[in-house]
Amino acid sequence: MNSHLEIQVNTRPAGKAQVVDVNGEIDLYTSQVVQKCLLNLMEQGQRYLVVDLEDVGYLDSTGLGILMNASGQLQDQGGSLAIVCTNERVLRIFELIGMLDSFRVCSSEAEALASFD
Repeated sequence: MNSHLEIQVNTRPAGKAQVVDVNGEIDLYTSQVVQKCLLNLMEQGQRYLVVDLEDVGYLDSTGLGILMNASGQLQDQGGSLAIVCTNERVLRIFELIGMLDSFRVCSSEAEALASFD
């Protein structure tokens, strides 16, 4: 019953960016963990974030909203957000709601980090 509540979010520095590794499902119940992490990093002055969704099996509209808000806040501060995702299921969610072009979606962490230069 609690499996839908399981999510792991870890952060680590990578060049001028901070990488946020997410493992689990991002939905109404777990998205607050991701949101809190992103907000904390931005409050600490991070302007470049890479959100790695490679180990995310599901992403709902709540999670998309959090990513959109974080991306907008970073852009307002002269920064940027990049997403690492090759999972067809998750990419399809971005595509279905017309958000694939709204995010910098990369196929690897190296590509995401290079996109900040």
